[in-house]
Amino acid sequence: MKSRIIFMLLLIYCCSFLAPSKSHADGAILYAKVIQLNGTIMIHRPTSMGTTIIPVETGTKVFRKDTLYVYDKSWMILKSPIGDLIGFDGKNGETIASFDELYKVGPDREIRILLKQGELLIRAQNDSSLQSFFEIHAGTVVSEIKQGNFVFKYHRQKSILKVQMLQGHILCVDPQAESQLIDYSQRIWIHGKLTKPNPLPISSKTINYFQNIFFNGKATE
Repeated sequence: MKSRIIFMLLLIYCCSFLAPSKSHADGAILYAKVIQLNGTIMIHRPTSMGTTIIPVETGTKVFRKDTLYVYDKSWMILKSPIGDLIGFDGKNGETIASFDELYKVGPDREIRILLKQGELLIRAQNDSSLQSFFEIHAGTVVSEIKQGNFVFKYHRQKSILKVQMLQGHILCVDPQAESQLIDYSQRIWIHGKLTKPNPLPISSKTINYFQNIFFNGKATE
């Protein structure tokens, strides 16, 4: 009897590793694809043997837990499984960001990017699923994107975060409070503290760069 109980416990333990997991759900898409790039970009991908460094080219797939290094004067655009466009811009220096979550199954899209340094430009599609989320983490500020066009600029050494919204809906959460933006506005945090109580206007130069330079003709595939 005792040996039978031990056998059943071992069977349950082994089956727990074989049970379907979220990352292997039927029909799941677990990557974003590089559709345009210029310059030098590397993926640092964790493996059981350590970190593998992969040079990026058009068509490269980016997975959950990948860290992207976009070097000075380089840029890249990813397309998510539902058509979000995520730009990594190195025009003002190196951009480093990791995908903490990257998952799409059925109506659910889950993206969480940890911006460690540099600039992201995002065109986020509307996703009405209650289980979906699109988050950008930079320092101690978490930005929850619903849909729209956004720029994130994070200076790690100075701990300065600038969130700019052209159009859309976003909620930014810092250790003190939650805040939103209005169209064509921005907010700035220094060491996780909001610098002004009300949104500030963004420049026409920022709008032109986003609409007519960075994304213009680059992300139509």
